[in-house]
Amino acid sequence: MTEYLEKLILDNWEKWANGEKPRHLDFLKTHAGNATRNKKVGFFIFNGKQPFIFVKTVRENNYNSVIDEEFESLKNAHQQLKNGSVPIPIHAGEYQGVSFSLEEAFVGKQFHSFKKEGDLKRFLVWFFGFQKSMVLGRDLSGKDLGNYFEDIVDRFLKLYSLDDNLRNTILDLARELAYFDGLKLPLIGQHGDLTPDNVLDCGGKIKVIDWGNFKKIDLPLFDLLVFLQRWSSIRDIGFIHKYRPIIDKYLEEFNIDKNLLKRLIFVHYLLDFMRKKEQLEAYDKEYLNQRLKEIKDII
Repeated sequence: MTEYLEKLILDNWEKWANGEKPRHLDFLKTHAGNATRNKKVGFFIFNGKQPFIFVKTVRENNYNSVIDEEFESLKNAHQQLKNGSVPIPIHAGEYQGVSFSLEEAFVGKQFHSFKKEGDLKRFLVWFFGFQKSMVLGRDLSGKDLGNYFEDIVDRFLKLYSLDDNLRNTILDLARELAYFDGLKLPLIGQHGDLTPDNVLDCGGKIKVIDWGNFKKIDLPLFDLLVFLQRWSSIRDIGFIHKYRPIIDKYLEEFNIDKNLLKRLIFVHYLLDFMRKKEQLEAYDKEYLNQRLKEIKDII
């Protein structure tokens, strides 16, 4: 495929690249997210010392839909966020029955290597702006809100084979949190995998990659919880307490009743597993069981 891609890019150099056209391009294979789950492969294409295109493809053509869907999500994100923080979607095609996509390569330092308060503040400026642009303009209230949460719980229970202990923990907490009278929830489109690994500092500017799950989740606060938990490296519910002022600011900014916080955290954990795990191992179940029990202590 590399020979095909090299010819494709050089033939379209005027449209897809800047600078002098080289004689040849260099390729560097890298990891591509859930590689074991969907057989994805990723690699950078270099013009000299600088990567300028990132390629996504799959090892098996029965996973072609993964590439096609992720490219459409990237196009959607790029159209909606016209602030340079989303890679430019360049081209999607097929080679010998296998799908591939080309997108702008961002060069920067991943935020997982940052731990200073000022760096977190820089991210939050970008993030709150991103979320304001993602407000869908409709609220769930009353019965609809209850059905929304019930559907997430039901999908989780049907997706995984669970022992009685974890199943009962989920059902008990769902029943405890099932009161929604007088509450409403604005729906806000989420990145869907906003880990510090996917947030880059590129010359002082915030850039974000891996938009394949864009707007597949519209649960407000989901992205923020994903980022803060990974940023803090705190495995238990303690990250909620550590960053409670930031979380409360989010709830206030988007007019979300604080009585919904436990419910949002509860379904956050379910959705977080559903987006990345085809099946739960024993340690996944124990981790989730402990976190759900800790939610009871959140005020």
